[in-house]
Amino acid sequence: MFQVKAKNKNLAITTLTMRSYDSGTFGAEVWTKTGTMIGFESNKAAWTKIADATFTTSSTWAMLKFPDFATPVRISAGQTQSFYVTRKTGSLLWTTSTSANLNVLANEDDNLQFFHGYYNAYGTAGFGGKGYGTWNGELTYVTDNGVKPTLAPTPPPT
Repeated sequence: MFQVKAKNKNLAITTLTMRSYDSGTFGAEVWTKTGTMIGFESNKAAWTKIADATFTTSSTWAMLKFPDFATPVRISAGQTQSFYVTRKTGSLLWTTSTSANLNVLANEDDNLQFFHGYYNAYGTAGFGGKGYGTWNGELTYVTDNGVKPTLAPTPPPT
């Protein structure tokens, strides 16, 4: 569970890639919510599931890409979006840290800031954080220059 912040441009997260800690076949999910994760770590009703996929890998530490999200996650400039990425069995690779690092800037590029968060164990911790850490994965996004607004569907032909 972690937060990202759009810096000076509107962004749309189109998918993400996670790093698996072990091999095999497993399910994984991505959840998101607008704004901070703080105070919502165990509140499943505050989150929306945006991806549910099954992966098979024969190697440990493999980078596994989710299919493109059906609807990109839009983040307006200056706004924060939270993500919860979890395996249904096994573990994702996280870099553990301490509570002092929670929601502290971990990395950034010209458009996006990425913050330390929580790791969890899906089957034992339920929804929400188990320990402090930094998610090891990649977000794929486009800036407002590449984002096209969704148009309303056309009426049926007569």
